[in-house]
Amino acid sequence: MVELAPNAYGYVGDFDPNTGFIVMPGRGAAAIGEAACETAIESTRGFVNDLLGGVEEAMRLGMNDLKAIFDHTYAKMTPKYATWPIYEHCIPFNVARAYDELNGIAEPQIWTAERDLAMWAKLQG
Repeated sequence: MVELAPNAYGYVGDFDPNTGFIVMPGRGAAAIGEAACETAIESTRGFVNDLLGGVEEAMRLGMNDLKAIFDHTYAKMTPKYATWPIYEHCIPFNVARAYDELNGIAEPQIWTAERDLAMWAKLQG
């Protein structure tokens, strides 16, 4: 996220809309047409920036426990993103990954069923 966020959405936005501009999200309806695609790209960019910003802010405030960082970031993001498809399910994983990256863990940790359950219980339990 940290390396991708500044440039990736610009790359997607550089596609020529006259060639049939469609963006297929991970969840939700496809964005069809230039305006809808620009909105989808900007919304995604905003989400990633808000996610990284919330985690960074929590760390700057001295929080070093993932639960505290999650609670802080969740409180900041939920008013804006609560209606996004599967937001509640994905936000713990998003915060954990952002926390890892901001702590220098470049490669994602392997997700196992056990890690999934433990993290979910810690952050949402």
